[in-house]
Amino acid sequence: MVVRESAEFASLVAAESLGIPHARVSVHMASFEEPLVPHMAEAVDLLRVRVGMAADAGSAIRAEPVFTAFPASLEDPAVSLAGRVPIRSRMPDAPASAHARWAAGAADKPLVYITFGTIAGGSPQTQAVYRAAIEAVAELPVRALLTTGPAMQVDALGIVPGNVQVEAWVAQAEVLPHAALVVCHGGSGTVLGALAAGVPMVVSPFGADQPHNGAQLERTGAGVVASGDATSLRAAILRGLDGSLRPGARKLADEIARMPTLGTAVEAMVAVAKTARG
Repeated sequence: MVVRESAEFASLVAAESLGIPHARVSVHMASFEEPLVPHMAEAVDLLRVRVGMAADAGSAIRAEPVFTAFPASLEDPAVSLAGRVPIRSRMPDAPASAHARWAAGAADKPLVYITFGTIAGGSPQTQAVYRAAIEAVAELPVRALLTTGPAMQVDALGIVPGNVQVEAWVAQAEVLPHAALVVCHGGSGTVLGALAAGVPMVVSPFGADQPHNGAQLERTGAGVVASGDATSLRAAILRGLDGSLRPGARKLADEIARMPTLGTAVEAMVAVAKTARG
């Protein structure tokens, strides 16, 4: 059996040409990937023809099992999904430590975790949102942790207020148990990590699947979408801290906790391979 990730197609064509069953592990929501199949199909068909197979207009992509760590309730209900197999891949590794440096201090101010991934900080096109996020929380009664990624210099942020701590990178598993809110671009890894911990989100998307993720978080009441300016981010952060998004995030966290384990996913893959062999 061949197991591939969503954006890699050569292995799919190789498997098809040899009659080997294949499946994919979705790196985005399945409801984001399904509408993209027509756009992928032409390039995949060129590969199929090169190895002596007929073009299939995406039929092989649509027919394969799709293993996804996103909870079903978060998927866009307007998109019909077939072959979706849930797996639980993002869970807190250990109980929250009261001694972690991110734990609340004497003032007990809520922690706002601001992260736009590890790459965006190196891009001049996206650096402005970092400054906007700092300005958004500067005068709020919160503690804020901002991660920049390794490519961004702290000097580029300008004056950093006393309630904001800047780090190049932190392990999300250490921070999320203590966070009251996550401010992010809506990337899949951050979304899954925050939801597994039951933390609501403010999403300011840059591109790719991030607008889709933000829209589904807003639909389910687990998050709110904001533009990248300080005023919009501040209003969204205040909304995220007022408690109204916490039930939606907690509901999705409970759903993730009930999803089948990775061991179950492996068993499902073995079953697919056995069925294909007859």
